[in-house]
Amino acid sequence: MSRSGWVVGIGLSGTVFFIGVYFGVSSIIEGQGTERTDGTVVRLQQQGSGSDVSYRPVVEYEVNGKTYQCTGKVGTNFDHIGDKVAVIYKIDRPEVGFVGTFSQRWGIPLVCCVFGGFFLGCLLDNLFFRRLPVSPP
Repeated sequence: MSRSGWVVGIGLSGTVFFIGVYFGVSSIIEGQGTERTDGTVVRLQQQGSGSDVSYRPVVEYEVNGKTYQCTGKVGTNFDHIGDKVAVIYKIDRPEVGFVGTFSQRWGIPLVCCVFGGFFLGCLLDNLFFRRLPVSPP
């Protein structure tokens, strides 16, 4: 593999890995100062088109007698109208809520970190520890 191929491969897999880290840290931060409650999926918001369609759940939840809504970050095909799901909301601002299911909070970070980390690790292992020849540009 040429030097530019190594750079591109490491750059792309590193970028995917750090996107996962970014979203993971964001999920941790958005979970600070929150309370957990149950909500109900009231509608599904279509995302994509054609054969690549998924649906983001719109969830209604209640705090101190007042009703709020939040929308999931990730489109899935697992949620159905009427499903009960976990919601986390900011204690001091209950209108700021997030769908608290595992796939909504940790799906993107997990997928990006696993795949990006795997390919980044393989590339770095081959480059530094196996001493494979790197052809000149």
